[in-house]
Amino acid sequence: MQSRTGLIEGPRPTIAQIYKKAHLVGAVTYSPVDGKIHWGLLSKLRTEGYTEQYGTKSLPVRNRLLRLTGQIMEPEDVATVQAKDVLQEVLGVATPEYILREICQIRPLDKLIARVDVGETYEGSEKVPSLVEPEIVKPNLTPVEFELWKNEVHIVVSDEAGMISGHDAMVPQVNGEGSELARMENSQIKEIAETAAGIGGQDWGDPTKNPFDDIGGAMDVIEDASKGKYAVDFLAAHPRAWLDFFSNPFVRGVPGLKQALESESSMSFPVPGLPGVTGFSARVLTNTICLVGSTRAPALVFGNGPTEGAMYRGETGGYNAWIIRQYLEPKLVKADAIRRLTGVHA
Repeated sequence: MQSRTGLIEGPRPTIAQIYKKAHLVGAVTYSPVDGKIHWGLLSKLRTEGYTEQYGTKSLPVRNRLLRLTGQIMEPEDVATVQAKDVLQEVLGVATPEYILREICQIRPLDKLIARVDVGETYEGSEKVPSLVEPEIVKPNLTPVEFELWKNEVHIVVSDEAGMISGHDAMVPQVNGEGSELARMENSQIKEIAETAAGIGGQDWGDPTKNPFDDIGGAMDVIEDASKGKYAVDFLAAHPRAWLDFFSNPFVRGVPGLKQALESESSMSFPVPGLPGVTGFSARVLTNTICLVGSTRAPALVFGNGPTEGAMYRGETGGYNAWIIRQYLEPKLVKADAIRRLTGVHA
């Protein structure tokens, strides 16, 4: 029997039986691997007795999510569609604020326990003569083990709030919970990133001190340790440290300052005087430090797991509720590719 998704075939429960499974009712999962929203919760869809047709063979389905998009709507779908809408709204608020994941190499994952191999910069052969086989260089891969943890937000709207309020009672909660997801993620990346080795810096608010001396010194340490393979491409600091940086007289006359100040995003911008280096501003960072590092090395790897959304009705309490779960784990992978400048803001 053809399923409603058009993806799963073979013997399987009826639609009525599927809806008896709580994890398929009012629950959806966003997969960072394919960028789509799917029926049900990741932890339950592995999948139970379903088969998929491969030519003449019918094989068990493994690690397949049931796709939510492009299906016929039925009355039972209302809770699931509401969960999908809420998940999209929360992600819409959270995604622009996921600022510190940008200093990591992001690895999309659809499993909670996974191993990925991170490759270092490869070496090539220059000016190879005709008919000469180039040297075979074995790639130096670093295995990274992930066991993703879970961040959650819980949105509850009472029946009274829904009937009394002159506006949609969900809107402020969705905005708040989206920002909270981003805050938790940024804070957890910060905890990992700030374990980087420290280098003493100067107060950038002092007009007699040149911030580029500190930054250039940290860049030299990173690039020398890797023999030039780890090109520094990011700086990350608290807004107060950036305020001192941009008001410093050694920075004000540098080419590219106007472009940085007019950047569309207030949280990421090209760093003036440092071509190819992007600056990130995050309030969760300690306000006296500046992180200097390479995403290409990479210094940090971010395991970006699925985000689940589920809706339920608390009838005895008289409320509708939505739970959003995000699975993630940041890792410090190459310690030589990142440094923590200290004392840059007094």
